[in-house]
Formats: sequence, C-alpha cells, structure tokens
Amino acid sequence: MEEERLLLSPSKVDEQLEATYKALEKQGDAPYAESVLATDLKPDQKLTLMSLKQEYKKRVQMGQASRHLGMCLGVVEAMMAAVVPIMIATSSQFKGQHIGQFEDFGLVLSFAAIGCSLLGTLCMIFEKTRRFKGVSSHDLTECYLQHSERMLFLALSGPYKGLGDSHQSAFPAFIERYALIRNEAYKQINAIYAGEPIHTKDEEKSSGAAATVSA
Repeated sequence: MEEERLLLSPSKVDEQLEATYKALEKQGDAPYAESVLATDLKPDQKLTLMSLKQEYKKRVQMGQASRHLGMCLGVVEAMMAAVVPIMIATSSQFKGQHIGQFEDFGLVLSFAAIGCSLLGTLCMIFEKTRRFKGVSSHDLTECYLQHSERMLFLALSGPYKGLGDSHQSAFPAFIERYALIRNEAYKQINAIYAGEPIHTKDEEKSSGAAATVSA
C-alpha cells in the first residue's frame, strides 16, 4: 500500500485522499479525517494516516470475529467433554431397549457419544492449529496500540511533544514507532504459531538486566 502511494502522481493522491475521506465519513470517522486534513502534512502523508485508520477498522473486526470463533470452539469442546461421559453411562442403561423408532436406544446413544467425541476433538485440533484466541488477542492489542499512537501523533503529545510544533517534523518518528509496534506484534504472533514462549519488551529488558547482575 505505502509503495503504491509513493508511485502515485499528485492528482491521483488527491483523488484517493478525497475518496478515503468520504469512506471514513461514511463509517462515522469524519472527525478523525478532518483532524488529519487540518495538519501540515503532505497529501500523501495524510492519505497514509487515513488509510491506516481504514486498515485499523477492518483488522479490529477481523480480530474480534477470530476471537469469538476461538471462544465458540472452546465452548463446544468443553460441552462435548462433559456430555460424552454422560451419554456413555446412559447408553449402558438403555442397552437393548426399544424406545420410539429406535430398536436399541442404547446403541443410538453410543453412536451419538462417538459423534460428540469426534466433534470435540475436531474443535480442539482446529483451535490448537489456528490458535484463534492467542493470535486475535495479539492482533487486537497491536490495533489498539497503533490507534493510540495515531491519536498521540495528531495531538503532538507523549513521545511527539518535543519533536517540534508541526506534524511534518514529527512524521518520521511516527512512522518509525508505528513500524516497531507492528514488528513486535508479528514477532509475537509468529512465536504463538511456533509454540514458543512469548516475551514482551519489558520482560526481555528485565531478563537482560538480571543476566547482567548475575554476571
């Protein structure tokens, strides 16, 4: 996306900027878009900020959907784990009994228990393979951190307070910090998929300091 914007002519940048503004206005984010337009940034930089907002909205929706799916898989797995033993115990009591349309209701319960057990196992495998809850948690955390970073930049507060009185002068620092947040999130998500322990920056600093003291 950023590389494509760098290749756009000024007129194309203005067209995309206007289109992105209208899209944000339609989503109810007109105040954010107006705050971006009110800055002294170049048109392509304003387009970057607005596009990041659009990306944020999409990624939050996807992250929340992924988290809910992971929770549903966990609930189904837990329900099947509770139901299967009960069905197995009940099947022995109804073994050989004719109930309704079933000649052997106990056998039906046994097959149902097998089906529920398979369903619970599939949910467990799907969640452990895709790791919906862990990945969505870090993905949403990244989105919220990036959202806070954009707000601090627009207000020239926090880390941007001493970088001059213009957004133009603080923009390189913003891009750098934004990239650091994304790289840290990618690092943690890759660790989740690889089954490796996850360490935050604070934990890494603490472990490094402890190693220095012990040495």
